[in-house]
Amino acid sequence: MIMALHIVFFQICVALISLPIHILALLGLWDRIAKRYLPYLLNKVTKNYNKYMKDHKKELFSNLSEFKGPDGELKVLDLGCGTGANFQFYPSGCKGGAFYFMEHVTADPSSWNYFFQIILDPTWKYIGDGCKLTKKTWKYLERSKFSDVKYKHVLAPFKWSPVRPHIYGHALK
Repeated sequence: MIMALHIVFFQICVALISLPIHILALLGLWDRIAKRYLPYLLNKVTKNYNKYMKDHKKELFSNLSEFKGPDGELKVLDLGCGTGANFQFYPSGCKGGAFYFMEHVTADPSSWNYFFQIILDPTWKYIGDGCKLTKKTWKYLERSKFSDVKYKHVLAPFKWSPVRPHIYGHALK
C-alpha cells in the first residue's frame, strides 16, 4: 500500500510538471502539436536508436530471405514504419515476409525501471502519441493465432530510459 502511495505521489508530480501538455490535451490542441513535432523528434531519436540497436536489428532481420515466395520474391509490410528505421536492414530488392517486431515493453516489476515506467505512463501517452510504457507485447503475441512466435527480451543500452526493456523477434502464420 505504501508503494502504491509513492507511485501516485510521483505520478501527480509528473502530471504537475507536464500540466501544460495535459491542459492542451484537454482543450484538444495537444494532438495537433504532437502530430506536427513528433515526427521530427522521432527522426532525430531513430538515428541514435539504430546506432545502439544495430546488432539486435541485424540479428532480427538476418533470416528475412528465408521467407521468399515460390517466385523468389520477398515482400515486406513494415507496420508503423514511421521514419523507415528498419529499411537499411532489409535485403536488397526485398518486398515482404513474416511478422517481425522490435518493441519496447514493460520492465521487470521488481526493477527501478518498472517503478519509473509506472510513474511516467499516464503522461507518456501524450509525449509518445498514445504509446504505453507498461505494455506486455509478448503476451499478446503468444495468445495470437500465429503458428510460431520467437522472441528475445533485451535491454537497450539507454541508461535511465523508461523504454530500455525491449523484445524482438518474428511470428509466422
